[in-house]
Amino acid sequence: MYTDKFLGLKPFEIIKNWKAMKKQKVAYLAWLGINYGSTLQALALYKTIIKLGYDCEVIGAGMFLSGTAPDLALKEKDPKKYDWELSRYNFSLFTKKNFVFNKVLGKVPDDSYLDPRQMEEAEKFDAFVCGSDQIWKPGTFWFKSKQYLQFAPTFKRVSYAPSVGWKSVPASCKHNIPQWKEWLSSVPYLSTRELTGSTLVQEMTGRHTETVVDPTMLLTPKEWLENVKEPRYSEEVSSILKSGKRFMLAYFLDHVETFREKVTALAAKLDLEIVWLTGRDNVGPVQVNCADTDPAGFVNLISKADFVCVDGFHGTCFSINFGKPVAYFTVHKSLEVSNDTRVNDLFMRMGVDAKSHTVTPQTSIDSISIHIDYDMVQQNVSRQRETSLKYLENALLGATSSQGPLYNENMKILDSINDNYQKLINRQRDEQGAKDVLFSKPEFIKIRILGTLLRDYGIKHVVLSPGGRDAPLVRLFENNQKSFVLHRVTDERSAAYYGLGIAAQLQQPVACVCTSGTAVSNYLPAVTEAYFTGVPLIMITADRYSVYHNQGEDQTIPQRDVFRDVIKKSVTLTEASGGNAEYQIRRDISECILESVHNGFGPVHINIAIGDVFLGAKTPGSWWQILPTTIHPHLQRVTSSDPHDKIMKWVTALSKSKRVLLVYGQNPRPTSEQLKVIEDFVHKFNCVVLTDHISNIDCSYSLKTFTMLRSITQKEFDEKLAPDIVVTVGGKSLMNDPLTFKLRGSQKNIRHWSVNPSGAVRDMYFKLTSVIQMTQDMFFNFFAGNIKKSKNDESYFRQWKELNDSYSPPVLKGFTSNYIQSTFLPRIPKNAVLHLGVGLSFYDCRRYSLDRTVEVFCNMGTNGIDGCTSTFLGQCAVVKDRLCFLLVGDLSFFYDMNSIWNKELSSRVRILLVNNNGSGLLRGHNLKGITSVHNTSAKGWVESTGFEYISAKSKDEFETELGYFLSEKPKKAVFFEVFCD
Repeated sequence: MYTDKFLGLKPFEIIKNWKAMKKQKVAYLAWLGINYGSTLQALALYKTIIKLGYDCEVIGAGMFLSGTAPDLALKEKDPKKYDWELSRYNFSLFTKKNFVFNKVLGKVPDDSYLDPRQMEEAEKFDAFVCGSDQIWKPGTFWFKSKQYLQFAPTFKRVSYAPSVGWKSVPASCKHNIPQWKEWLSSVPYLSTRELTGSTLVQEMTGRHTETVVDPTMLLTPKEWLENVKEPRYSEEVSSILKSGKRFMLAYFLDHVETFREKVTALAAKLDLEIVWLTGRDNVGPVQVNCADTDPAGFVNLISKADFVCVDGFHGTCFSINFGKPVAYFTVHKSLEVSNDTRVNDLFMRMGVDAKSHTVTPQTSIDSISIHIDYDMVQQNVSRQRETSLKYLENALLGATSSQGPLYNENMKILDSINDNYQKLINRQRDEQGAKDVLFSKPEFIKIRILGTLLRDYGIKHVVLSPGGRDAPLVRLFENNQKSFVLHRVTDERSAAYYGLGIAAQLQQPVACVCTSGTAVSNYLPAVTEAYFTGVPLIMITADRYSVYHNQGEDQTIPQRDVFRDVIKKSVTLTEASGGNAEYQIRRDISECILESVHNGFGPVHINIAIGDVFLGAKTPGSWWQILPTTIHPHLQRVTSSDPHDKIMKWVTALSKSKRVLLVYGQNPRPTSEQLKVIEDFVHKFNCVVLTDHISNIDCSYSLKTFTMLRSITQKEFDEKLAPDIVVTVGGKSLMNDPLTFKLRGSQKNIRHWSVNPSGAVRDMYFKLTSVIQMTQDMFFNFFAGNIKKSKNDESYFRQWKELNDSYSPPVLKGFTSNYIQSTFLPRIPKNAVLHLGVGLSFYDCRRYSLDRTVEVFCNMGTNGIDGCTSTFLGQCAVVKDRLCFLLVGDLSFFYDMNSIWNKELSSRVRILLVNNNGSGLLRGHNLKGITSVHNTSAKGWVESTGFEYISAKSKDEFETELGYFLSEKPKKAVFFEVFCD
């Protein structure tokens, strides 16, 4: 045997000269369950590889890094979930501290098909190691090619102590034997941790398979305690340790209730306290101390215990390694059954009498042996540790440097399997290249998005009709029959009516798919019937690209509006490509599907241009699988007429969020009753209210943040301010709102809820997830009225306020439009009306304060320069008791100068014209045709229409005239023209 050949060698001797070379890199495919044994065996093998002189990184275990401290409130509400989250958190802290993880290879695909980036990363490693635990079971969830390192070059594959877990392959898994044999045979360096496993692997491969110790036994007790410092314990365990009392450790994964009385009786007999650790990965019926005790704590407890009771393999390993009296508890009558064979093999190899240290339900306390001859056992442990280290040394030497006895022994094997490996790699790369090409094609992306969204919205029934143009669509549906029920009807006219029958019966949307040309026209009768009957049909039509329309192209008709007047919603998906195009496609499809059941049922139309009718025709069906998870935007709509329980899902979600941003858009000033409800809302949810002047509200937790948001970076916004949920109410904010660009640019998972009474899709931030079809009054009333024990903890508000307070309006020196606004706006009298013109008038005004009682309006619907003066005078005609001010730029005023002619004027009317001889907002373009430079004054015209005209060309003149302009002194309408740079 290999073991005998190397017993004479000293550890590490064979690589003493090689150590001086540059360190080589080993990738360790680890399994890190939230389980002491799994994590600690991985740590032991990882540390041993490093001890042998290699750099080592863990791959394929990135999912075990995540874990956050659980909310204490969960401990009372759902203790089982709390324990699970606490366990995950403690284990993640331990793994982050003790391992180096490779991020690119953090997830190795089960089928071993690495993507190009992962392939490139894998080439940096000199060897790949798999093991330990039961990763070589030829069945269950372990049976995956990656566990046999099929993604790595054959000559670099090393196994250390993988467990088969069975004495023989059960009948239920025998169909896996051919594949299992192929995967095992492709690993040059074979080992397992049980004699039964080695026997099975040798039968499959015809090759010697080394039996090595479990990785936890590669480290001596001294080395273990050096590697697991700063243990974490529960308070109960800590108090027992601090007391100095002798104790028994009872570590049970499954059978604690079966053996509780025996353990308690044995502890009493030995006069020991009991430290209980119970529960399998937090899914067992009992969980005691495991959630609070991390892997370092587990090892330290073993080292301090006077006796150990366990029902698992690794607890037994640690007890033997640390020389502790141990009793193994099993519900089986014999250790030859199931997973107990692992413990039987361990006892036998280490020289422990299995019978006297095994406890079954029938075993009496008096028959349990409390002594082990550890002089003899430790000799066996040391001998097998040394042999196992030699195997690992030589395997790594052969894999990394093509040297050593094992390499020479495996050369024949390597020659035979390397050709197969290279063929596999070439095939993988060719297939991956073809897959990458298909997945990058805009048409494929569109079709896949369409199928995924139909699935996400619960569309089950799809009626297919034959054709050429719709072949890629049909290919998608036929390769996803787990998600859809397919109906095949040849004639499109009949197919549409067939779909109508299904939809009418189920009262659910049904999709109908057809090719281009008159096939689409044949849908019209059924679409018309669905429209007037109120039946939700989704008509999906393949089309030619627009470049071919009206050019005599075969099977091409105008399909975009083919169902005009009898369709609730019709979209033709964009032919553009790229991120924005894909986002628009997702949004358009989502809106269309939603509309089929919005405000009454009815038909909708999705028209999609397809250029390549043979798209993906010769590719595997698996490539056409729709996305496994929900894609965004996955729009949802809730209306005030929906059942109370449905709306409450949104209320609950908002109450659980710690970071809610309420964007309060253009609105009239709220009544006292409205303001009271809004105050109730903002005090119950963890929100910040962002406003500008046209919001016309000043409430608790409200901020005006224009200057700050323009100043901070996107990264700073994401790290400090980004919300979980942004809720928009009212109209638009003032143009070029910096919040819009910060939200669009954020990489955070932000959900946008749009509150509007029409239920229309308004997605200004490209983050829309929910449309709440309510008036804003109804929204505030319902949400505030249906959440009781909730309070704004102000933490999110304090973050915003602290950052906002650190940015002040700019200090202005020159006589500019900014200076004029900074002086004028704060001095506007209380209760006045202010109308903002378009341009710099509304753009810069957000920098400066206004009295909270001033009511502000602006034509923000389209931001056009026409009409702001006319609108203002219309307001003045009905405001009888307040001063009314218009802040307007020269181009806006001259464009609409006819507005002041033949209008009733009163002394309440005040117009401030900032004349900077052209468009200030667009001056950066440096184009005369854009900025419209001029030397015009409004003086003659405004005086002729009945205004009192005053003007200023300097700071001193402006300050002098401004006091009069703002006062009650004028006896008629005042027009104040200020000339500036």
